[in-house]
Amino acid sequence: MSYEDIGSASPFFDDYDADKNFLRILFQPGRAVQARELTQAQTILQNQVTTLSDHLFSDGAMIVGSKVNANSSKLVLQLGDLDNAGEPVPTEDFLGRTIKGVATSAVGKVTSVNISDNYLYVDTLSGEFGAGERIDVIISNSDHAPSFPAYDAIVDATSYGVVANSEAGIIYLADHFVVVFEQETIVDPIQNDREYKIGYVYTEEIVNSIMDPTLLDPASGYSNHQAPGADRYRITAVLTSYIVGVDTRPENFIEIIHFADGENKKVVDKVQYADLMTMIERRTYDESGSYVVKKHNLKVEFDTEDESKLKYTITAGKTYVMGHEIETIAPTILYADKGRTTRFEQNESHYVAYGVYVDMDIEENTQGVFNTGSREYVYFMQSTDGVGNISDALVSTRILAVSEIGNTQRLWLEWQPSIIDLLGSTKSIRTGDGSAFVNILAVDPTKQPLDNGLVFELSNKEIKAIRANETSYTDTFLHTNLSVSGSTYTISAPDNDTEFYASAGIISLADASTGVIYEDGTDFSYSVVVGSPSTMTITQGGSMSGVTSIDVSVKRQRNITNERTKTLTTHIETITAGADTWIDLTHMDIYDITKVEQSELGADTWVEIDDYDYEEGATDTVYDVGQVTGITPNKDYKVEYRYFEHSGTGDYFSVNSYMKLPANITNDPNLYANILPYRSKDGKQAVSLRNCLDFRRKVTDLQTSGLPAPEQFILVDYDYYLPRLDKIFVDNKGSFGVAQGIPDVNPSMPTDIADSLSLFSVYIPSYTLHYSTPEVTEYDNMRYTMKDISSLETRIKNLEQYTADSLLEKSANDYTVVDTLGNNKYKNGIAV
Repeated sequence: MSYEDIGSASPFFDDYDADKNFLRILFQPGRAVQARELTQAQTILQNQVTTLSDHLFSDGAMIVGSKVNANSSKLVLQLGDLDNAGEPVPTEDFLGRTIKGVATSAVGKVTSVNISDNYLYVDTLSGEFGAGERIDVIISNSDHAPSFPAYDAIVDATSYGVVANSEAGIIYLADHFVVVFEQETIVDPIQNDREYKIGYVYTEEIVNSIMDPTLLDPASGYSNHQAPGADRYRITAVLTSYIVGVDTRPENFIEIIHFADGENKKVVDKVQYADLMTMIERRTYDESGSYVVKKHNLKVEFDTEDESKLKYTITAGKTYVMGHEIETIAPTILYADKGRTTRFEQNESHYVAYGVYVDMDIEENTQGVFNTGSREYVYFMQSTDGVGNISDALVSTRILAVSEIGNTQRLWLEWQPSIIDLLGSTKSIRTGDGSAFVNILAVDPTKQPLDNGLVFELSNKEIKAIRANETSYTDTFLHTNLSVSGSTYTISAPDNDTEFYASAGIISLADASTGVIYEDGTDFSYSVVVGSPSTMTITQGGSMSGVTSIDVSVKRQRNITNERTKTLTTHIETITAGADTWIDLTHMDIYDITKVEQSELGADTWVEIDDYDYEEGATDTVYDVGQVTGITPNKDYKVEYRYFEHSGTGDYFSVNSYMKLPANITNDPNLYANILPYRSKDGKQAVSLRNCLDFRRKVTDLQTSGLPAPEQFILVDYDYYLPRLDKIFVDNKGSFGVAQGIPDVNPSMPTDIADSLSLFSVYIPSYTLHYSTPEVTEYDNMRYTMKDISSLETRIKNLEQYTADSLLEKSANDYTVVDTLGNNKYKNGIAV
């Protein structure tokens, strides 16, 4: 209860009203002095003192001494209730004594005791006390010899608690200067890993002569001896604490120390000035602005409790913000969102070109249709019409697709090293059995595609999800041995997501038996019916009469509603290595190898090894079997690895193939960040597969159904993550904060926060894959003292002198001195 509540009530009736502006009480002869008037005289004086003090000091300011210290590693000995003789242990007798452990010979001084729980709080002087040992002596002499009385006390357990103590001094509390005495309090009896706040709690009270007999009249020998007189008003400040989140904050609590995470977060150890400090702060800001005296450092980490958050740790430092002195003695923790804001990209268009192409001469001596369906190998021949043995071929590679531009057909092939250099010597291309061949036209190597693979990178980074039902593209498909019915051939689309082209929809058509090529509009015609599914009908012309079956390559519009799926699967297999230094694994699309064990042939005695490497098996166009490389030949190997099992009816893989939102297929929270990159074999392309459409298949499942037709466009809709710029600041109240910018492809810095100083800017990349990816830039806020400026002035003067000397030296060196014959004289030296 405050003095206003106590003093204004009966029997004191202190009804002083500051608004009446009474400054003195003027007593008059002949009029009785009222007790209330005497009390108000004190109140008037106290009001004057308070007015001045409030201008100078903040409430709770430590005027003299009264500093508080906290020891978070205070040794606690938990004694048993009874000694070996069955007698109660007098815990209070240990207070202030030096004790010695019998078993460990550890020595310490007991500074506090908890009688109810039999706890001794000890400052260790030497050694280390242990649980179960006896403390059966109390010693007080310098050589630690036993002295009496002795107690056969047993230490049940040891732990560490938190103890706080304060110095004697004066604190400005409740408008008064209050004397505090040296004190000690137990903050946490046997723990030290919680959050604590330590400070003073003050109480206001009226003390009468019943409570304190020394207030009775001491006038011995007079009639009023020991008579009751006036009461006293008293403020008492007691050192106390509470556990944050467990205890309720005490009333009238003045915080001095904030302790958490094993260290002091805040310590008040200076006088806290009031209006006087405001004036000083204003002058400081007007003269010097905001600046850093002891700089902070910033550490960026992932929050371990919330996967979507970043954790900023700002080290201790000292700044002046708007003139306010802001000093931290422990790290400050802030949290911010990772770059998880998304944006929708609609109808992004990608022009498709891949591998190597050659233009085919289909006007003469062309035979058969290349089987793009199986991606068969073809051979580069130095003679026309595919003549010659394939063992004489310049190079062999897989065929990927056939396209048609006007009257020109192009054969698209898998890139191989030096293949472009060999195009100039190539006259024809043929299949291995010679059932199909074509002569090629002149090839311009400089116009080949930049991308070699079937992996198409999207324009934006860190794709969240592909809108598969909004993805469309043109593909080519080879129908083989299509039988005639009457004079027509009918093709049905494989699903309702596929439509045939009504115009220029047939790339090539040949007799399946003879390989003779037929021309659209001359030898046949066709029509398309849009339905569920779409159908194409090819009608024979005169020259095709009698052809019973055909091979025909067609273009199709694909509007696929889903993509293929990759499921991370663990597999263990045992393989016997031959003479080579590598072994092939059973599966393809290897994610990682977790363990390799080696054994002598047939010994079945396994030893784990780590001296090996591995290949995932992925190429530019296919997923092949993985390999373990760098091994010792002629050994048995047990390999544990993870690979992606492929499934689904779609044509391509995307980020959706790994992440079945909202949870990914393998329930691995780090899978998105660890999706493997794709690196082209020529080293020109390196990109994460999360940002791509991947049309590669396993070598055991090769087909070009769903392979985008070259020189066409892919249209795709998707959501992608955006980067952001953040600003970390401290305001003039000492609070640190994060100002988050607006996420964008090219983000802008957020505006400055009023009454604050910006310390760091942080670029938060899209999704924020790794804690090291945010880019931190420190603002230049350093303070320069007059000594620093003087040093700069000296350096500038020296620089000016060196510059002047250099200019003079150059001027003298360039000056021409000639003799009587006009020859330039040699300069023996230059004096500057």
